[in-house]
Amino acid sequence: PFLVAFRVPNFFRRLLAEGSLGMAHGAEASRRLLGQGHAAALAFSRAVCLRLFLIFLPATVLLAVLALPLTFLFAPGLAAQPPALEKSAMLLRLCLPYLPLCAASAIAFAHASALENFRPQAWSPLFLNCLILLAGGTALLLYPRGISPVVFGPGLTGTELLLCLGIVCGGLVQAGVGLRCLRRPAGDAGGKARVALPDVYALLRRLPASALGAAPQQIHLLAGTMLASFLAPGGISALYFAERLFELPLGLAGVAVGLGALPRLAALAARNDWGDFSRTLSDGIRLSAFFSLPAAAGLFALAFPLADLLFGHGAFSQEQVACTAAALRVYALGLPAMCAARPLLAGASALGLGRAPL
Repeated sequence: PFLVAFRVPNFFRRLLAEGSLGMAHGAEASRRLLGQGHAAALAFSRAVCLRLFLIFLPATVLLAVLALPLTFLFAPGLAAQPPALEKSAMLLRLCLPYLPLCAASAIAFAHASALENFRPQAWSPLFLNCLILLAGGTALLLYPRGISPVVFGPGLTGTELLLCLGIVCGGLVQAGVGLRCLRRPAGDAGGKARVALPDVYALLRRLPASALGAAPQQIHLLAGTMLASFLAPGGISALYFAERLFELPLGLAGVAVGLGALPRLAALAARNDWGDFSRTLSDGIRLSAFFSLPAAAGLFALAFPLADLLFGHGAFSQEQVACTAAALRVYALGLPAMCAARPLLAGASALGLGRAPL
């Protein structure tokens, strides 16, 4: 149930922070930085960050109200297990406060990347994952035998509540780091720049199409969860852990290359320097291929040993290890193409063609 509930915040994290939202705003911030200066770019990023946070607050409340049908949509196989479905919906409600925090931090990290400060964006997933691991470690200390009492709602255990708390705390840390990226630099006496609100709202209106254009991988992963919910118990877990292994090289060879190339691509597009633009984009695709092709071969060849080493313990049976390895081998086949898509998405965002991928 927890992995089903975690799908929604994780989906938005990938889509917003690592996907189209970050690229769309990063390209716009780079253009403003080049044409109007740092103060204008900072004011624009602050305005977008605040309004997106305010948009996501009521959206989060609405998703909480619709948590049960939303859970059924993501995992229809759980309809045969009403207690598991209800428990997943309750866990989803507990995880949802992460969404507005993730949206705000995505804008802040994109602004930092436009200034070619990539450290906040790079550390962002680590904050979330480390706090989830800390929550899991705390649960192991409190419940060393793996048996935690039911403490809340429809059979929710202390371990599950701690994991949900870890997700929300991760969002708070990410938002706190993001706010630091939107601070006015010390000693900046340049005054407060005016923000053209129509430009802010125009960017926000473009985001849905941009998000869907960058979403095929995430939508396919959600579809996989829907199908896995009809499998024997453990099917969703096996699929999820295969994704975890697959996304490590995807982040390093795809997402990182795309985000790193975006500011330069946006600057070159603003100057109409199409020769350097083409070369930079080609270099990004070649660099992603240089890393992703051997990574895909390694994941395919070592799928079973990796899954067995990392996950083949406790209640995770050898049958589930084999399922995880099989899913990982199929994911590995698509790794080079998915990595190459990231610099291409960056190029489309730099050209203001966020709808083109859609």
